[in-house]
Amino acid sequence: MFSADLDGQEMLDVKRAIKQRAPRCAKALTQLHAAMRKLGDATESHEESSDPAVELNLFPAQTATIRNEADGVSTSPEFPDSLIEPLEAALEETESWLVKNQLAEFREALLALYFRMHSFRRTAEQYDERFVTIIESSPAMKVRQFCLDPSLLLRKALVRGNAAIFFSATLTPMDYYRTLLGVEPEDPVLQLHFRV
Repeated sequence: MFSADLDGQEMLDVKRAIKQRAPRCAKALTQLHAAMRKLGDATESHEESSDPAVELNLFPAQTATIRNEADGVSTSPEFPDSLIEPLEAALEETESWLVKNQLAEFREALLALYFRMHSFRRTAEQYDERFVTIIESSPAMKVRQFCLDPSLLLRKALVRGNAAIFFSATLTPMDYYRTLLGVEPEDPVLQLHFRV
């Protein structure tokens, strides 16, 4: 739930549907997709390497970018800042059209894409060492911010309440799940066992 992605195929489908009635929005989506493609093209240009852990200059101050040539996926601990400006422009143009509240056959698809882009921006604001960026260049372009460690964000949510209930078929070992779920060592825990 703390991860977010942009799907290039969804973006292209929406762009085709809106280009006649919302040309400015379509142009902004085209520019965002082009920025995503540029990330994918930069990673594809290093396919000749036989080393599976190829360090790229795509992400500034990176520690390591790993590219899997077999499935066209690269992973980096850095967020690609080159997406911020076109993402903001796409959000602004999409919102400008949506607030007019016009009926259109593509409205639901555009609204869904708007919420996906908004989620991506919100996740980018929280991006830190607990996240990685995953770029899939085939079969369709995708850029994903993946949260590897949700404990800090979960802890922030937990402190807004008085209690929390966690349930699963497996919450053992307890120390591991307490850490993963953002529970502090001093927080009281009541563990109940149920039989079916």
